[in-house]
Amino acid sequence: MTSTPTAAASVAFMLGHPVAHTAMPAGVNAWASETGTDAMMAPLDLPPEALAGFLQALRGMANCPGCVLTAPHKQAALTLVDRASAAAEAAGGVNVITRTATGELVGDNTDGAGFVAALEAAGGVPRNVLIFGCGGAGASIATAIAARAPVRLDLVEADPDRSAALAARLGAPAQAIAAPASLEGYDLIVNATAVGLNGEGMIHDLDGLSPGAVVADVVTKPAVTPFLKAAEAKGARIQPGAAMALAQIPLVRQAFGWGNSIAPGYGMVARSCFSILRNWVRVLRHAAGLPPWTVRMPSDRAFEGRKGGSMSITKMTRRAWLAGVSAIAAGTMTLAAGAATANDKVTLGALRFTSHGAGFVAFEKGYFEAEGLDVEFEFFQAAQPIAVATASGDVDFGITGVTGGLMNLAEKGALRIVGGVLHEKAGYDGMMIMASNQAYDAGMTTVDDIKGHSVAMTQVGSTFHYMTNLIADAKGWDMGEMKMVPLQKVGAMVAAFKSGQTDVMIMVPHIAKALTEAGAGHEIGWLNEYAEYQISTMITSVDNIENNRDMVERFVRAYSKGIADMNRVFLDGEAEEGELEELTQMIAKYVAPDQPYEKAAPSIQAGAMYLNPDMALNKTDVAAQMQWFKDEGLVDSDLTVDQLVDGSFVETF
Repeated sequence: MTSTPTAAASVAFMLGHPVAHTAMPAGVNAWASETGTDAMMAPLDLPPEALAGFLQALRGMANCPGCVLTAPHKQAALTLVDRASAAAEAAGGVNVITRTATGELVGDNTDGAGFVAALEAAGGVPRNVLIFGCGGAGASIATAIAARAPVRLDLVEADPDRSAALAARLGAPAQAIAAPASLEGYDLIVNATAVGLNGEGMIHDLDGLSPGAVVADVVTKPAVTPFLKAAEAKGARIQPGAAMALAQIPLVRQAFGWGNSIAPGYGMVARSCFSILRNWVRVLRHAAGLPPWTVRMPSDRAFEGRKGGSMSITKMTRRAWLAGVSAIAAGTMTLAAGAATANDKVTLGALRFTSHGAGFVAFEKGYFEAEGLDVEFEFFQAAQPIAVATASGDVDFGITGVTGGLMNLAEKGALRIVGGVLHEKAGYDGMMIMASNQAYDAGMTTVDDIKGHSVAMTQVGSTFHYMTNLIADAKGWDMGEMKMVPLQKVGAMVAAFKSGQTDVMIMVPHIAKALTEAGAGHEIGWLNEYAEYQISTMITSVDNIENNRDMVERFVRAYSKGIADMNRVFLDGEAEEGELEELTQMIAKYVAPDQPYEKAAPSIQAGAMYLNPDMALNKTDVAAQMQWFKDEGLVDSDLTVDQLVDGSFVETF
């Protein structure tokens, strides 16, 4: 459904000087058009000297719920509103003003919440932080990060008095410093200044930047600034400025009374709010000679013809940033139509792992079809983005590890675990603990030797992160003694391990065994020697649980049949004649689509792992994992296991 505003529309303004670079009006208007909401946001290039007069006039605009502000108006607006929120006071600036029915102006600051929400899309907020710029956006971001208990929060500002004042307001560990020559030791670097606007200049030369660090910019034009482009070339993850703006749209909608219910259902929000960002990024990266953007954006599939609606070319989406939206507002509108359509087309998010093979077998053997489900697969390169995509509605079900990102989304009412999939179990091959050739040759030949060495993982709060903790805990080590290296994708983990950039890797057996057989690494142990735990689970949205329970039950039944076949054929030695070859061929189509079958088959057969029969879930272990993530400050301390798990679909233990 699309629509245009009427004469009765609720009209908000985006104020800035300049304002043409801002992303929020396009995002809001795309959402309003897509949902049929009679509302719009108009950009207004307003010089600083005109701000007071405009805000005075705003008091009498009956059909205007308020305005959003960008530079240079945020600090001045704080002195012009009638009252301000604690977030605005702490940040020293206002970026959202709401007009009440009596004409009172109320100021708020959502920059920090939007910025942190976008970070949470990838599984959490890094804890060693450097922020350039302590103006309105920088102060708000610093305030939001300070609330997440960082280990280090360094503030750099051209006006040292401003950074000192902000550090004093925030307290330790925030400190005002001069611009460092090297970025070594920081895992989040933020440009909260205007440097880079229109593609001009960089706030730092990025010397000492660690691969896998997050580099973020608040500048929205160009979408990929020179700072971000250079950071990505050095192996960093990047977060563009539009992310912070667009992740605030649900908060702005609530402030302006544009559908402020908090309910799950994210697909339409994803399509509309992030369509402009995706197109900007595609065009600008192509013009810059960069490859297609896969950083922190988990899905390449647009939404044309899916879920009962046909999207135009400008209504596409990639859902990395909407995990932040979901984490802030747990879906800002109820979309019953967002559930599976009449023909029950559903999408399963998965990795190209043998351990995800039950879904491939269930599809190839017709188990899904027999339950009236038309299943398609969406493949990812790490576990945490699957949770993001499930919360946003990009996929209906996800097979994913119990990650920090998943837990944060569950705490916001976005999704639940509904079944168990992969479980470490003694007597069966599981996750192999590996030493790189370089580290092994230097004397790291047992698990006892890995303390203090670099360990590859996808992201902070990932399953790889937690697995390392299990080993450290069993050995009596502190996690602070482990050097964790976030590399975003499994492929990047393998590449860093093979080249000796990381010393240790914990990996699924179909990949690990192939590496050891090729002489690209050494087996030094197995995770199940130290712990048996619930590695991966099946997740779905709360919207599906509440509005499509029958579909969830049918999906669980079909997937469970795939698990039964996998365990029987690969683990129990009960395969009928030709059945081992049959299932291997089915799985190879998905796990190794670019490899000759003869090359892929041995690693697939050797890489089978123990899968939970009937998808029974080790809820006790999930609760233990949740507690560790809480203790590490990676998950909201208010999360309960019953918010995380819906135990009504399978047996729990």
